[in-house]
Amino acid sequence: MSVYTVEYSRKNPETKRNITVVKYRAQVKHNGKVHTKLCDTELEAKNWEAQKEKELSGMATVENLITEANKITMRMLLAEHFKQHLSKQSPNSYKTNHNRSLRAIPEFKIPYELIHKRINKYKYSKTIVQAIIEQTRNDSFDYMKDGIPFGDFFVETVDMQLIIAYIKARKVKANTLLRELSTISGAFTHAYKYFTEFEDGLENPVKKLPRNEKPKPDNSRRTIINEEQTLKIAEYLQMKANQEPYYCFIQCIYSGCRRVECLSMEWENIDWKNKTVLIPKTKNGKPRDIPIEPSFLEYLNEQRKEKGKVFKLTYFNMRAYWVEATKQLGYYDNERERLYFHDTRRTAITNNLRQAEGNNFKLAKVFGLKTTEIEKQKVAIDQDLSGIIRKLQNGEKLTPKEISLLAGHSSTNVTNDTYNADR
Repeated sequence: MSVYTVEYSRKNPETKRNITVVKYRAQVKHNGKVHTKLCDTELEAKNWEAQKEKELSGMATVENLITEANKITMRMLLAEHFKQHLSKQSPNSYKTNHNRSLRAIPEFKIPYELIHKRINKYKYSKTIVQAIIEQTRNDSFDYMKDGIPFGDFFVETVDMQLIIAYIKARKVKANTLLRELSTISGAFTHAYKYFTEFEDGLENPVKKLPRNEKPKPDNSRRTIINEEQTLKIAEYLQMKANQEPYYCFIQCIYSGCRRVECLSMEWENIDWKNKTVLIPKTKNGKPRDIPIEPSFLEYLNEQRKEKGKVFKLTYFNMRAYWVEATKQLGYYDNERERLYFHDTRRTAITNNLRQAEGNNFKLAKVFGLKTTEIEKQKVAIDQDLSGIIRKLQNGEKLTPKEISLLAGHSSTNVTNDTYNADR
């Protein structure tokens, strides 16, 4: 292994004069064969010699294996993102975030045909050692045939085109896919906190996606539980031996609080004078006071205690009661018209807006929303009403639902009794 100085003359194209050029030739002998390279500097020549010597002796292969084994994969990044960030969010979303970060996203296989033209740009944890081990196993799978799990890709090679392939192959609802993309984006954004290798930050491939590549959110479902449905559900739950599901339902549809917030109520947080209860932990992380439904307040007075949880009912118990009620009453089978418990929140917001109970700031404080979100709800209601008014102007017949909205109530029974009485 040696470095030689090489001098030669050449004509300068600008001055037309001969000049002397100095180069450095690196030379390595291995098993009787000579390997050479001409370099611009002596340091470059020596570095090439050292690297070539390692390659020829097999050291480079070992070092590459060690480096490859220590690479950060998307599976590792998502797991760390869940551990340090997502797991500390609302307890209600823990299970969903856990499944999305540790199973749904990393286990999804990217079809080889979608990325085969760019496969040389990607690196994934199909190391030489793993390949040798898998040859002895019967349950190993072929990446070209079965696809490459998204979690196996090394983080540094994930780019916009790979995310596009993920979007094309992932056959789930648009809103589900958008949540998964948000999780991936968040993992890239916070990667500098999780691994020293990324302390200078990572380029976020999700944020580079063109608008036409992102799925459009499905906002078509805006179900409001009408007065008739509310009464039927309340009556059904009230017939149960356990009255807690009934009071949880009427409190949520009255105040707009979330199910998990209602079930987390504590006796020491009730303000008996102002007829409100403080919810310290909410989805957005900010505590807020919510009004207590009058009949629920009477129930609380009868059961009054100094401290502890108001409800013994769990989140999943309440879900079971709700599914049973909606199935029995015929509000479950049609997926597009199915009633979900969270619809109570949308119903409470809409009812308060229709009845003009307070300004935007007051409503936003009660429901734990931004004033802009309250304004959006107002716009949606105004658009519904404007469509009804256009139909009246054109002499078109209104549906019972439209008449109810125009009248300021939501009971189709009232509509039939008044509007259709003389028809």
